[in-house]
Amino acid sequence: MLTFLHSIFAWALLAATIPLLIHLLTRKKLKKVSFSTLQFLKRMQKAKIRQIRLKQILLLLLRTLIIVFLVVAFMRPSLSNKSFDLGKNARGTTVFIIDNSLSMAATPAGESLLSVAKKRAVEFLALAKPGDDVAVIELSETARIVYSASFGENVSTVSQPIQDIKQTDGTSSLEDALKLAQSIIAEKRNINSAIFVFSDQKFKGFSEEPIGGFQNTQLYLVDISEPVSHNLSVSNVEVMNQIFEVQRVVTVKARIINSGKEEEKNNVVTLLVNNKRVAQSSVSLKAGEEKSASFKFVPSEPGLQHLKVEVENDQLKLDNQAYNLFAIQKTLKVLLCTNEPGQSRFIRYALGNKAKSTSFKIVEIKPEALATTDLSQFDVMVTIDVPSFTESELQKMETFVRDGGGIILFPGDEVDFRNYDASIFSRFRLGSVIETIGAAAKGTDIIRLNELDLNHPLFAGIFEKQTEKQKIDSPIFHFIPRMTPHVSARVLAQFANNSPFIVENKLDKGTIYLCLTSADESWSDFVYKPLFAPIIDRLVRLAGQASKNNYALISVGETPYAFLNFEKSAAFSLINSRGINSFVKPVVEHGKYKIQLQETRHSGYYQVVQDDDIRFTWVANYDLSEVLNNKIDQAQLEKVLPGVDVVFINDDENSVQKVYEQRFGTEIWHLFLLFAFIGLLVEMLIYRAKPEVTTV
Repeated sequence: MLTFLHSIFAWALLAATIPLLIHLLTRKKLKKVSFSTLQFLKRMQKAKIRQIRLKQILLLLLRTLIIVFLVVAFMRPSLSNKSFDLGKNARGTTVFIIDNSLSMAATPAGESLLSVAKKRAVEFLALAKPGDDVAVIELSETARIVYSASFGENVSTVSQPIQDIKQTDGTSSLEDALKLAQSIIAEKRNINSAIFVFSDQKFKGFSEEPIGGFQNTQLYLVDISEPVSHNLSVSNVEVMNQIFEVQRVVTVKARIINSGKEEEKNNVVTLLVNNKRVAQSSVSLKAGEEKSASFKFVPSEPGLQHLKVEVENDQLKLDNQAYNLFAIQKTLKVLLCTNEPGQSRFIRYALGNKAKSTSFKIVEIKPEALATTDLSQFDVMVTIDVPSFTESELQKMETFVRDGGGIILFPGDEVDFRNYDASIFSRFRLGSVIETIGAAAKGTDIIRLNELDLNHPLFAGIFEKQTEKQKIDSPIFHFIPRMTPHVSARVLAQFANNSPFIVENKLDKGTIYLCLTSADESWSDFVYKPLFAPIIDRLVRLAGQASKNNYALISVGETPYAFLNFEKSAAFSLINSRGINSFVKPVVEHGKYKIQLQETRHSGYYQVVQDDDIRFTWVANYDLSEVLNNKIDQAQLEKVLPGVDVVFINDDENSVQKVYEQRFGTEIWHLFLLFAFIGLLVEMLIYRAKPEVTTV
C-alpha cells in the first residue's frame, strides 16, 4: 500500500496545471492572409506537422510530470503493509521501556548494556511526533513510570529522564512493565500506540493470562544483548551450622556458576565476615558448569556476622557477590518453669559451664506464675513437670514460639498426659501418648535408646567418630510414655521400641522440643550419663537461636515487612545496602510495630535501627535466574499479547531507520525525485532538438 507521510503537501499538485495553462495562454490564433508566393507551404508534409504537435504535447506532459514528481517527493511516499496507516497523522502514544535489571550491567564491549540501551532510546525519540504522548518506564522489578507527558519540540525533556535511569540488581519483569504501558495507553485513548523495549531480552516468565487492551499497538523489542565471554556468578551462600558459638568452627558454602562463554581457570573466591577477609579458595569452571565453594572460619566475637562471598571482577560485576547473616548471642535468657525447685538442678548444672562463650541468664518460676510472666523477655522456656496448662497460658506460649522463641518440655510425675494430649501436644502438633510403660520407682530396667538422628544439629559433632550405627552409652529408663508422633513432627531420638524420645516441631519462627523423660533421676539415669549435658546445652541453644536472629533472606525487588515488639521509642531509621540512612515511620498492627521495606534495588543489607540498636536486618540477594534466563521468543509474546504486532529489532546503526520503515513503511521519495530529474533531462533534450530541414 502506497501512503504519504506528509500528505499535507498534496495541494501543491495543483501546480501540475501550470504548464497546461502556459501552453493555452501562449497559443496565438493567426489571421489568415492569402499570399500567392507562399502557396507552396500548403504542400508541407502532414507528417511534419504531426511531429511538431507531438513534440509540443510530449513537452507538456513531461513538464507536468516533473512538477507532479517533485510534489510527490515532498509528500514522502512510502510502501507499507501495516494497519498502522489508519490515523497515522493523528496524535499517538509512545512508551519507552528501558531494561535496567542486573544483566544489563554486563560490559562485553567495554560499555554497559544499560548505557547502550539509553543511547538507543534517545535516538528512537526521533520517531515521536510533536504532540504525541510519551512515557518512559524502567523495567527492573518493580517496574515504574519515570516520565509521562506530551512530547514537544525540546527533546531533552524526555531524554534526560532516560539518562537518569540507574542500574539495579533486580530482575526484569516485562509483564509488569507492559501492564503499566497498557494503563498509559488506555488513559491517553489515542488512535495509534507504539511500545519500544530496549533490553537484552532476558525476562521472567509470563503468567498464562493474556494482557489485553492493546488496540492498534505495535511492540518493538530492540535487542541490546551481546555475548558475555567471562562471567562467574555467586549465589546461595549457606551457613551449614545451626548452633553458633565464639571460637567454634563455622562452615559456609556458596554456589559458583560459570554463566559466560569461556572457561575460567583458578578464579579466586573469597569469604568476608564483617568486611574482613577470613578465607579463600579457587575454582576452575567450564562454560555452563557450576561448583560449590566451601569455607571454614572461627568467629572471634559475638553479635551479627555479616557474610559475603565474592569472586574476581569480570564482564558482569553485579553477580560477583552474594550475602548471608547469622548471629552469635552473648547471653541467652532462659525461663525455667518447674513444679518443684529441686527438679531443675540437673538442667542448671548442664547450663552452668563457664567455659562456654555464651552465658545463660536463668530465671525460675512456679507454674502458677506463668500467667503473669512476660515471655517476650526470654529466649527459651523450659517446663519441668508442669501438671497442666490453661488456655490463656497456651495462647501466650504459642505467641512466644511464633515470634521466634523456643520451648522445651520435660514431663514428670505430676503431668496429666490426657491434658497434655488435648492441649499442648495437639496445639503444637507433637503427637499423642498411647500408653505409659514401666513404673517411676527405681529398680525396673525396661528400655534403652535405640537410634539418634545424626543428621540433626542436635547431635552433630557430639561424637568424635560419627557413624551411621553410632554406639552410645544409653541411659536406662524405668518409665516412659509411649507416643505416636504427629506427621509434621520430627523424631530426633527414639527408644528401642521405636517410640519417640525427643520430638521437634516448628511453628513460624520458633521451635518446640519434647523430651519424653523426666528432668531428674526419677524416670531414668539419663541425667548421670555423659550424653545429658551436651544434649541439654544444644537443645537450649537451638531453641533460643531464632529469638535473636532478627533477620530474613529476601530477593532484590521484594518489599517485605517485619513485626517488632514495643521497645523504647518509636523512632526507627533504615540503613539501606548503600549505607544511606532514612527515617521510617512504623505502623502499629496486632500490638506490634510493623516496619515496611519500601524498596530493594541492590544486593546487600537493609537494617532497621532504633536508638543505635539494630532491630531487624533484611539480607537481599539478586535472583540468579536474571543471569541464566534464555531470551524470550516471539511466539510466547504473541500468546500473551493477542492482537499486538510484535517486532524484534537487532540493534545496529540502522535500527532507527528499520523501525521507521517497519512502522511507517519504506520511503520511496528519492525515486520520485530521480524521476523528476530524469524528466528534466529528457525535456531539455527534446526542447533543444533542431527540426530537420527539408528542401522543397
